Amino acid sequence: MKELAGLEINLNCPYGNMAVPSYWKNIDQVTELIIRTKKAARDKILWFKAPTAEYPVKEIVAAVQENGGYAIDIETRKFRCGSWGGGGYSGPALKPYAIMCTHNSSKNAKIPVIGSGGIVCAKDVIEHIMAGAHAVQVGSANLMRPDFMARLIEELEALMDQMHIESLDEIRGCAKYL
Repeated sequence: MKELAGLEINLNCPYGNMAVPSYWKNIDQVTELIIRTKKAARDKILWFKAPTAEYPVKEIVAAVQENGGYAIDIETRKFRCGSWGGGGYSGPALKPYAIMCTHNSSKNAKIPVIGSGGIVCAKDVIEHIMAGAHAVQVGSANLMRPDFMARLIEELEALMDQMHIESLDEIRGCAKYL
């Protein structure tokens, strides 16, 4: 594993047999997964993607600290994702829920949170940071435009200048309820 700088533990993939309960609903299984992965990864950076479904935020965040959508192949007329046709739900429609998850996770974590979900422009990055994220992860937007990240960085720099933000630390977690 010399080539890898880090690993993601994706707790967001309960897409197998829907008759079997998702492992992340059992905090003992999540804790065991984290401990075993941490041991195997040794000195590599680990980050965790929280489920995008109802999940025990406080318990998962504590366990971490202590230790795409449907697609059909039109040629074969078969679902492309998972054993039941579905994969993760991603894209701009996910952003409101993702912002809530970022906010809830950051309020319960003593470690940095990476915001993810629905990021298609610089304003989306700013929202995740204001919700408490220390960084953001961009997924499906990269699949739509190969030059997406370069454009996003330029757009983010321009937006920060326009908003007179010198550092994202200035706005991290600043969002307030009405």
